[in-house]
Amino acid sequence: MPKQNGSVPATKTAPEKQASGDQKTVDGDHPALDPLVRNRTYPEPYNVFAFVPVDLTEALGNGLVAIDTNALVLPFGTGANSLKEIRSVYAQLAEQKKLRIPGQVAREFADIRATKLTTLYQQVQQKQNISEIESSAYPLLDGLRVYEEVRKAEREISSAIRSYRKNLGKLLENIADWRWNDPVSMIYREFFLSDVVIEPTFDRKELLDDLAYRNLHQVPPGYKDKSKDDSGMGMRTGQGMTWNAQRVSTVRREHGKRLESSRSKT
Repeated sequence: MPKQNGSVPATKTAPEKQASGDQKTVDGDHPALDPLVRNRTYPEPYNVFAFVPVDLTEALGNGLVAIDTNALVLPFGTGANSLKEIRSVYAQLAEQKKLRIPGQVAREFADIRATKLTTLYQQVQQKQNISEIESSAYPLLDGLRVYEEVRKAEREISSAIRSYRKNLGKLLENIADWRWNDPVSMIYREFFLSDVVIEPTFDRKELLDDLAYRNLHQVPPGYKDKSKDDSGMGMRTGQGMTWNAQRVSTVRREHGKRLESSRSKT
């Protein structure tokens, strides 16, 4: 038998390691749940009963309208009439100084826009795969009037298909020539100016720590998108940044109102 030194290996207990912010990990891998998560979610418990949601009509009358990424890319699937109505709504909101586009939404739109246009190009391109009708050749049927009508229709259909494919090619050239001058982007260029696109400053570590905590405990916003791009980090972080941008914009607007009010009283 091999000689034993009599020593007993020490049992290793996985230490709790700091993951990010207030979170800890157990066994080095799995974050530990915060038993007091509700204290963070509802820091002032009396507001659970005191909260009264604002009526939508009142909110639209007094509040700001922040557009998210889904709303920005939706028009790529609409037609000319819908785009006209969308432009009218944006024009009204811009004139009333109520329109806000979070900076992260603009960044996400820049990425998704390219995908939308690529998909449109590919869908149109696939239509070129249609083939001409093969001409019938049945000598026994020669002389029958209805057979001549069939052959005439075949020639007309084949000619129409050639014209169809040719025009599809021209249409693809138009799509390929779009350089941020597609119908949707042109509307946004008109109204999404520097005073509309808001970009709050934030501490990167604090934002990521808060994001990780919300994902672990399923606290909105953003945790439902954790399975999306970049292991969910891009989309989830974007929602958190968008949410923070909307809060900052609201605070700035209210601060501006108070300043104007105080000036009018002096």
